[in-house]
Amino acid sequence: MKTFIARQPILDRAKNTIGYELFFRDGINNAFPDISGDVATFRIIVDTFLSSGSRNLTSGKPAFLNFPQNLIVNNSASFLPNDKIVIEILEDVMPGNNVIQSLKKLRAEGYKIALDDFIFEESLLPLISIADIIKLDIKLLDFKEIEETMEKVNQNFNIKFLAEKVETIKEFEQSKQLGFSYFQGYFFEQPKIIQNKTIPASQKNIMSLVGEVSKKKIDFQKLQSLIKMDIGLSFRLLRLINSVYYKRAMEINTIKNAIIALGEDKTIRFIMMVAATEMAKGKPDELIKTSILRAIMAELTSPILKSKYSENELFTLGLFSNADAMLGITMENLMNEMPFTTRIKEGLLQKDNNFTSILNLISSFEKVDWTKRKNRCKDFNISEHEMQIIYMDALKKADSFLSYLAV
Repeated sequence: MKTFIARQPILDRAKNTIGYELFFRDGINNAFPDISGDVATFRIIVDTFLSSGSRNLTSGKPAFLNFPQNLIVNNSASFLPNDKIVIEILEDVMPGNNVIQSLKKLRAEGYKIALDDFIFEESLLPLISIADIIKLDIKLLDFKEIEETMEKVNQNFNIKFLAEKVETIKEFEQSKQLGFSYFQGYFFEQPKIIQNKTIPASQKNIMSLVGEVSKKKIDFQKLQSLIKMDIGLSFRLLRLINSVYYKRAMEINTIKNAIIALGEDKTIRFIMMVAATEMAKGKPDELIKTSILRAIMAELTSPILKSKYSENELFTLGLFSNADAMLGITMENLMNEMPFTTRIKEGLLQKDNNFTSILNLISSFEKVDWTKRKNRCKDFNISEHEMQIIYMDALKKADSFLSYLAV
């Protein structure tokens, strides 16, 4: 039986990522109900924390994990580091004495506890008294019900609330006004468009670099000069090429040698990622993480999807598929200024069904939509397990590259 694991980001009021919820699916039937919650949680524990390590999935941030009643009572959570997980108590857990005592013990040991899919009932007061976080589904409860729930809890307890299924900026702002501290969903990908806005002058140099590496024949002398003009870019490039990622025997300390060592394709990808990072400044970190993840997944799928696009083109398309959200400019206006080829522009404007289908496939893995990802894989005649391997590999690579893109 194959294990499918996915993640969903959790952000704070400033849109900083504070953790990820991990989701499990059985690779045979691709549906959680076909196996017990006990088995599902244990598979996540084995496959992430005890085998490959959780960092690849959570970028070193805490993982929110569902714990069914049996695993709470038998103290399974104590096998995991208390600073790496948040224990999520499912809605069907009964607050009996054995459950409460086990949770009190875990809380005393430094574990954080969240109540998932919470609906207020007096019988849940013993659980509420132990919880650090309460998760409310904003699609399930209306504003009045949410306000009433918060008021009842806040009368006696100091607990933070997490809004689940926040998909738009409007929902995020409304949830903030209601008093939520944390937010789960993909609202950060929604562009907040300012009409007639253009690319800031401060980013014109990086756009010149994008234009240079987008040409069919790159002028490497000109490329070196453009990189040298940007101290931050030069620093990032030299740090990357001398990192453990490339395992160099001798240090490289010139831009020319760094470009030669990286090679044309990797240099193009590096400059594109730096450009995307610059464009996303001031926006949620999760936005650039998602963009880099898309780029790497698109590139890795190229050999098996037999797309009309090259690996470099798919990388670029994935990376800039969120460019409107990064800059707050309509994609149409952005394409008038970006120095991309007609093929790339048509892909980003979703005028090409081939790339739109690839993006939908990748998005189904990002957004933990198990039904869609199964159907998208079927559309491309690719095994879901093969795409899961690509997804996990892309998460690892994206996390690694992000550390070198920071200045």
